[in-house]
Amino acid sequence: MSILNLNTPQGRGPVGKKSMKLWMGVGLLAAVLGFGSTLAASITLNQPGGTTEFGQGVTQTVYCGGDQSVTITPISSYRNTVVGEGTPAVAVGTFDARFVNSSGSSSNDVSVSNLLTKTTIAVGSSSSTVIPRFNSTGASAKTGWWISSPTSSSAISPQPNLATVAASPSSYYFAQETSSGSGKYRKASSSSDESDRWDDSKVIFRNATAAVDGPVTPASFQFGGVVITDIPLDCEGVDFVVSSYGETGTAQTLISGGGVNVKEIAALWSGGTGAVTVSRDRTVPVDTSLVTGEQTSSSLKFVFDTENGTSLAATSLYKIIVETQEDVLSDS
Repeated sequence: MSILNLNTPQGRGPVGKKSMKLWMGVGLLAAVLGFGSTLAASITLNQPGGTTEFGQGVTQTVYCGGDQSVTITPISSYRNTVVGEGTPAVAVGTFDARFVNSSGSSSNDVSVSNLLTKTTIAVGSSSSTVIPRFNSTGASAKTGWWISSPTSSSAISPQPNLATVAASPSSYYFAQETSSGSGKYRKASSSSDESDRWDDSKVIFRNATAAVDGPVTPASFQFGGVVITDIPLDCEGVDFVVSSYGETGTAQTLISGGGVNVKEIAALWSGGTGAVTVSRDRTVPVDTSLVTGEQTSSSLKFVFDTENGTSLAATSLYKIIVETQEDVLSDS
């Protein structure tokens, strides 16, 4: 594909502080459209740093460089298939609940006025869909309170949860309420015969669930950054701003992560060599860890951190806009 040069040379015109000069437009739209397929034929694999650059660039006339052209090269980053952590299977949790037996007189009735709450604990029948419930087909629903011994005259306060009881069932006894809403339970007699004091019944305290495989994110190419090369020396001290727009003209998020959506990136090009500070706002310096930048004496490179953020899919890249503006990022 031949290099595009859609603008005619222009001389330097007067500009105000912090004004922006758009120097990429419809020409790049034609070149980037079909990013996932048209440019794929020119991909060079196994580049250092895990990135892949597209072989095609787009040349435009830079305002600050007079009639000298620069080259814009999108970078793609390959993301491997990602398998999320699955949910393991959970077996039915049961324990031997010790239900207090009492055939004594009403003199064994004990009020639960000592509880912080008078709400009873409900254990459903074996046919119930609500947990907890009996595991035995012959068991019926019961309500009551957990106590520390079958002959206790004081219910435990606060009431333990089922996981606590299941972890040490021999430490707890379930005293059934004497009648619905009575607020009383019948404690056992002090008989030495344990069969007269409680019986053991299996109680289900958690449901069985099947294992669930983790979500799979298929391998894909992502928009990994932009390289601007052949920058003329006349652009020294100028901010470069990069943004992306969808087919409908809506600004796209270049990369997101940690609750931050980066829709534009900007950096001051000084004509030096080394790292540059990247801002996610063109009007004031706003740091972002999702994008790093570096420069040489004739280039500026933005790289997205696709390991810790989610960048725009390569197939969704439609139109890149690169602008220059008088420097505002170094102002304080």
